[in-house]
Amino acid sequence: MDSFLSDGQPSPSKQAKDNWIVQKWMVAVDTFYDYYIQLGIYANTYYAQESMGLHPAAYIGQCSIDQLEELLASMQQLLDELAQDLPDSGQARAQWTEAKLLEHIQLLTQLNQQAQAVCYLAGQPAT
Repeated sequence: MDSFLSDGQPSPSKQAKDNWIVQKWMVAVDTFYDYYIQLGIYANTYYAQESMGLHPAAYIGQCSIDQLEELLASMQQLLDELAQDLPDSGQARAQWTEAKLLEHIQLLTQLNQQAQAVCYLAGQPAT
């Protein structure tokens, strides 16, 4: 069976490396999705209070709504960029290279780290 990232029959070590890269990419995407949902919940809570005329504080926990909005915008921009990289069925091997997946993993990991910090701050009691 051909490897997703290789043409022809890859060596066992290449197959293992390809599987590792794909698994890392899947974990990064899954984590990104989880943080994106959590940040959206924080933002929607703020917007719901605002729409009811409650004049919420400009902070969610210890995170400013501006910081939260900027991160969500960055995450949406990255999603749009990554979606452009998604291959059509006939172009999978041409576009989905090891280097491309490693680039995606790096970008996702960077935003996941920022999202983790923002979620932590948003979950802390306001001081």
